Formats: sequence, structure tokens, C-alpha cells
Amino acid sequence: MRVFVVFILPVIFSISLGAVVLNGIVEQPGRELNMWQFGGEFSSSHGGGIVGIIGLSEEYSTLEPVEIALQFDHLPFDCGDLYITIYETASNTAIIQNGFFNQCFDTQGVINPVEFSEIVGTPGSYELSVEIISQELDVINGRGLFTVK
Repeated sequence: MRVFVVFILPVIFSISLGAVVLNGIVEQPGRELNMWQFGGEFSSSHGGGIVGIIGLSEEYSTLEPVEIALQFDHLPFDCGDLYITIYETASNTAIIQNGFFNQCFDTQGVINPVEFSEIVGTPGSYELSVEIISQELDVINGRGLFTVK
């Protein structure tokens, strides 16, 4: 009984109180719980860096492939895993994702070779997200918006 009162009961109360507080905050007008944020055009954690998405047009047809190249500047690391994802902006659902593991950069910050070419066959508004994660879990990401008509 003593173990329950000293160890388990406080954990139950803490979780319950946290859930009530979080529920109250999320229910306030204009508030939402967004755990996958895309704050700015470019962002990074642990040391900086900028990713440039080269060749992304503002508009594509349903038969035209989305083709991009990438340029990274001021990298805090030399190699990492690269993820390129296309999200449907209305539902924030990933529709295409490619992973390029253990990509390394040349002296100008260009990853060689990365060939991304995907056709988005449904008209709508989309977001292309680029993220590179080092072995030390440093993250550099960027995004671009486009429409398909």
C-alpha cells in the first residue's frame, strides 16, 4: 500500500492534471496543438545551415514532374540522411516521400547525386519539405510551396 501511495499515485495525478491543463489550452479559441511545425522558410537546430531548393516552380501541370536540386550553405556537418516529402497543404498529408541515406556534401555544399523527380497527378496546393539529419541528430530543413493545375 505504501508503494502505491508514494510512487504510483503521484504519477497518476501528474498525468491527469497535465491532460486537463493541455485540454483546456487546446480548447481556447485560436489555439491548436501543432507538433509538426513548419515555422519559416528555412530553419535548423544545433548549429545553423541553410538549404536552397533550386528549380521548384510555383505551378505544375498534372503531367509535369516536380524536379529540384538542393544547395546547402553553412553546414555544421558533412554527411546526413536526406528526406524529401511532398504534403497536400489542405490536409497536411504526405503524398510522396523519398529518402536518400548517408548523403555527403562537396566543398560548395551540393549533395551528389540526388535526383528528385516526381509527378503529382492531383490538382491542388502542395508543400515540398526538405530535411537533412546528421548522425548527431542535427537537423536542417527548408520548404517550398507550389500548386498543381
